[in-house]
Amino acid sequence: MKNYYRNLFLIFLTLGCSTEKGSDVTTLKLQQEEILSSYHSVDYCQSKELRLQKAIYGKDGRMDPCQFSSKNEVMKTAQNVAMIVNANQIEKIGTTTHSELFRINAKTYAEFFRSRMGKPLCENVPYRNDPVPSFCTAFKIKTDNNEETTLLTAGHCLKGKNIKDLRIVFSISPENSGYTKSAKTTPNEIIVSKNQILKLDSVTTDESLNRLDVAAIKTDRNWESEGFNLDKEGTLIRENENLMLIGHPLGLEMKIDLGGEVKTVNMSSSNKRFYFEANVDAFHGNSGSPMISIDTGDVIGILVSGNGDFKMDWANNCYSERSYSDDFEVQFEKGLRIDSILDHINI
Repeated sequence: MKNYYRNLFLIFLTLGCSTEKGSDVTTLKLQQEEILSSYHSVDYCQSKELRLQKAIYGKDGRMDPCQFSSKNEVMKTAQNVAMIVNANQIEKIGTTTHSELFRINAKTYAEFFRSRMGKPLCENVPYRNDPVPSFCTAFKIKTDNNEETTLLTAGHCLKGKNIKDLRIVFSISPENSGYTKSAKTTPNEIIVSKNQILKLDSVTTDESLNRLDVAAIKTDRNWESEGFNLDKEGTLIRENENLMLIGHPLGLEMKIDLGGEVKTVNMSSSNKRFYFEANVDAFHGNSGSPMISIDTGDVIGILVSGNGDFKMDWANNCYSERSYSDDFEVQFEKGLRIDSILDHINI
């Protein structure tokens, strides 16, 4: 696995997982007997192909896990990453032969943005018709005692929240399965099985004077993925280290960015020494995402903050996503060093 992620960096996209946008159909309230006959399990990528619009990529580094030619290995890595959602978004819709099924109710990106900002997204914004079910990202880690229920996220994701009101949802199961309706499905209908939904049992944050932006989550049961190795010594946090970011930007379903690298390591004094900067494609919702060394697959940091995500297009009276160039002096996205948290929280 040493050079596996570096090889991924060179892989071009394939056309495996997107189709043209389907008709805009209101989510149906299904009866139990209809669910039993109309929903069936398919490959995760097939389920997405049936319900999501074709994305506009261009210079956008965000990619769907299904778009890699080495899809199976990417899926195995992505199984360690989860979204954090509100429990009241989750609705049981019925039972199949193999599992209870749940819908995660969510607005589309465009709908959610307008409800918050009062103005629309521009028509050329990628993923504008995709659902936005989550507000933060978390990821499973390997621990010294081989404990299987530990996840990490950014501390601010859980600040002021009652963990009883939240759920961890792993969108990619170990079987890489998804669910779809035989006849038709809707753009904002996300269906998962019961085993993909976990409750938060406890949360540990940094109570030291440093108040590092991290939270360790214990879930109510195991999730059957391998978990990430951690760069506990910080040896991989070095300028120009190639990075992979996996998470839920803007609350969207999982996206992967392979185009980032560490930019600034030796940040100035005080609390900044616990952090580093990188030019990954990250947005609100990516908070808590693992920042992964492409060379080794180890997590070197947790995405905690960054630049503004949007800019106003005054000519068209809409918002577009902001992009930044390395040619200008900007504050890059900020990662919390994994090696810095080990003395502050017990994992």
